[in-house]
Amino acid sequence: MSETKYQYAKVTMDGEHWGLINKIGEYVVAPEYVTIHEWREGLLRLTKKKSEVNFQGGHWVNQYNGQVYFIDCEGEAINSNPYDYGLDFREGMAAVVKDVQWGFILTDGSVAIEFCYEMAYGFREGLSAAKHNDKWGFIGKKGAWVIEPVYDSVQSFAHGLAVVRSGRTNHVINKSGDIVTQTPEDYPWVVIKSKSIILYGTTSQDIGMRHYGFMDAGGNILTAPIFYVESEYQFDLFDYSDGMLIVSNEEDKYGYLNELGQLAIPCRYDYAEPFVNDHALVTLNDRKYIIDKRGEISEITELEYPYDEVQTSHEGLAGVRKGDKWGFINQEGVEIIDLVYYGYPPHKERLPEGVYLAEVFPKFNCGLLPIIKSDGNQYRSGFIDKSGKEVIACEFMLVSGFMELN
Repeated sequence: MSETKYQYAKVTMDGEHWGLINKIGEYVVAPEYVTIHEWREGLLRLTKKKSEVNFQGGHWVNQYNGQVYFIDCEGEAINSNPYDYGLDFREGMAAVVKDVQWGFILTDGSVAIEFCYEMAYGFREGLSAAKHNDKWGFIGKKGAWVIEPVYDSVQSFAHGLAVVRSGRTNHVINKSGDIVTQTPEDYPWVVIKSKSIILYGTTSQDIGMRHYGFMDAGGNILTAPIFYVESEYQFDLFDYSDGMLIVSNEEDKYGYLNELGQLAIPCRYDYAEPFVNDHALVTLNDRKYIIDKRGEISEITELEYPYDEVQTSHEGLAGVRKGDKWGFINQEGVEIIDLVYYGYPPHKERLPEGVYLAEVFPKFNCGLLPIIKSDGNQYRSGFIDKSGKEVIACEFMLVSGFMELN
C-alpha cells in the first residue's frame, strides 16, 4: 500500500498573509501567516507575526514575539500555544523561544531541553551551538554542555569540525573541543567544506568583494586566496559533490577543486554544475559540454528545436521560448502547451495585459505550474495542468510551486 502523498502550495491574497492550498485549490492552512518556511523532517514552521527588532545598547536586539507554530503533513499544529520565535527541525528537535529563553522541542511538541539559553542553533551531528552568559559553546541532546561556552561566536559542526571565534582569531575545533588549527586574523571568513578541506576568506579593498582559498585541517595552505565571491553569504553556495567542488575567479569563470585542495580543472567555463557519477555539465561560449574529473571534454549533441531557448525537462515537459513567448514540449519534442505565455515579470506593477509564467525557470511540480494573469490594471496568480488548462483559478496575488511530501 503506497504512502499518502501531501501536495501543497503557498499562496497569498494580499501579499502579506500566506496560507497553504491543496491541488483542488482548497485551503489546508488559512492565510494568516506572515511567513511560511520550508518543510523539514515532515514539519513546517509558520510565523504569524513579524518579530520586532529594536536598537538597544548600541546594537539591534530581536524582541522574540513572532508567534511561531509547527504543523504536520495533515496541517495539524503540534503546539497549541505559539512560541515567541523558532528554527526549523533538525535531527528530531527544533530550537524555540519562550519568554526570551531558548530551549528545544520534539516532533510531537513536547519539551526536550528546558528553556535556559540566551540563544541556540539547530542540532547538527548531534551537537547544537548554544549561548550562555554572552558566550557560545555546544550542548548534546540532553542539554548538557559538551563543549563549554567560552567563545565569542561559533558555527555549527560539519564533517566533525566546527569554526569558533575568540577575539579576532578563528579556531577549528573537533567534537572534543580540541583546537585542530587556527587561521590568521587577516582571514575572518572560515567555512568547513569537508573533513579535510577548510575554506578561508578575506575582504578585498573593494567593498563587498571577497577572495578565498583553501587549507587543510592541519592549517596548511593548499590554495592561495585566488577565488572570488561577491559577499560572504555566497561562501556556502557550493559543497563537495562526487569529490569535486565548484570554484570561480574574478572573471566569473568556473572550475573545480579536488579533495586534495588542488585546482584540478581550471576556471575557464561560463557555467558549471556539480559532478555526478564522475562527470559534470559545463557551458562554454553558449555550448554545453560534459567533462570528466581529468578535465577531458566532449560536446553534447543537442536535438535541434525551432526555439530560441529550451530548458531542462521536468515531469516530462520542458519550457521552450520563441521570441518573447513560452510554451512546453514533451520529451519527443512535440509542443504540448502553445507558446502563449510571457516570461516571468520581475516587476509586476502596471503589468501589461497578458498571461505570464510565475517562475524564472518554469517547471511543473506535482503536475501543476504557477502562472500570472494581468488585465493591465490588476494581476492574479493560479495554476495550469499539463494540458495548459487553468485548474486553480487565478485569484491569488502570489503563489509558489507545489511541493510533495510523503
